[in-house]
Amino acid sequence: MPKISLDLDLSWPQKGDKLFVSGTDPENDALLNRGERTLDQYAVGYKLGADTLVDKVIENGLQHDFLVLPIAFLYRQYFELRLKEMIDSAYRLAVVGFIPSPQPVFWEQWKSRVSERLHNSGITYPAGPKGHDLHTLWTDEVRPLIEAVFPTTAGDDLDAVEACIREFQEADPGGDGFRYPVTKKGLKTLQGLSRVNVREFKETVHRIGALLEGVSEGLAVYRQIHRDMNEDGYP
Repeated sequence: MPKISLDLDLSWPQKGDKLFVSGTDPENDALLNRGERTLDQYAVGYKLGADTLVDKVIENGLQHDFLVLPIAFLYRQYFELRLKEMIDSAYRLAVVGFIPSPQPVFWEQWKSRVSERLHNSGITYPAGPKGHDLHTLWTDEVRPLIEAVFPTTAGDDLDAVEACIREFQEADPGGDGFRYPVTKKGLKTLQGLSRVNVREFKETVHRIGALLEGVSEGLAVYRQIHRDMNEDGYP
């Protein structure tokens, strides 16, 4: 059996090494607790990470087969957290009395349904066995929410988003296909996939993201309006 040769020029770990430190080059320090860490920050971070990897693959023309795994995982995590952020944002509106005027009955039902599956009061992103199911998040809570709060959103646009979210969920139903080669039961993951064009992947995610980010921003505006009204003494 051939021996494995070691690169003697490679730096090995040294006593006292630490991972999470402030370096001598503070311009490269990331500030984790400068303010409240939010679902929005996490969602944006995962998407930026995936975008950066795609750009690097396209630039170098190398390592597609390796880097598609973290790329897809990061995009999936972006979708999940952005959907949960919108649910969280809308629920916070609901508990302070916001009601979309065309859909008061729906709104009460939606608020009640979201509230029932929360583990703790105030923790509004989905938990439980279906908490990572993108299609369930979209069809049960996010799409009905968009249709109620932003009724002018085109159904064709929502259908396009839904088709892609369903495709992602079917390709990686457990949310672990791009993290592990096999499931907990020993079954091979990602069996329905053979080729993924990372450029097309990124561009499609960007189009979906444009709609999701628009809704997220719209909910943030509603929250600010409601906050301003309360500060001005309106009910």
